[in-house]
Amino acid sequence: MKTSTTIAVNQKKIRSLSIIVDRILIMVLILLPVLDTVLWFYAVSHEDTMMVRSFDFPAQLPISSLGSYLGWAVNCIPLVVILLGVWWLRKLFKNYAKGEIFTIQNVRYYRFIAYCFLIYFFVLPLHEVLLTLILSIGHETVNIGISLTDTNLLALLVGIVLTVISHVMEAGHILEEEQKLTV
Repeated sequence: MKTSTTIAVNQKKIRSLSIIVDRILIMVLILLPVLDTVLWFYAVSHEDTMMVRSFDFPAQLPISSLGSYLGWAVNCIPLVVILLGVWWLRKLFKNYAKGEIFTIQNVRYYRFIAYCFLIYFFVLPLHEVLLTLILSIGHETVNIGISLTDTNLLALLVGIVLTVISHVMEAGHILEEEQKLTV
């Protein structure tokens, strides 16, 4: 059985690590959209780009201004899902930093994060179809393609695992509440 000193040390570690993770997640929320936007417009506006921008279909670069902006908007669809997941993850770690571990609010955060992964699984094929259409504007051939990649499957798996973890956290919350009542 762990002593109260060990538990206090563990809680302090959780709090300090959660503060660090929160700061990293803030940087992700700021840098990810900026970098994604800069890389998108750089990649689609240069014929011979040194940037590693791979499309799963033939794309003739550079593309028109309209195509660039439409493509960027479509490219933002999965980005928004990712940013929502990071937002909920940040809220979760803020609660951990306050010492709130097995709360019903954290259960909800786990579920929201799981939903983001599951939505991401479905958004990726839609993103791919829309992007192929936009990048085909003004060309003789229209390319439409959907692929199932390891990224899609990983998003689905993580979404399912996080859903299970949310149920475990809910059970932990119930046990913690029962323990408070029996003391």
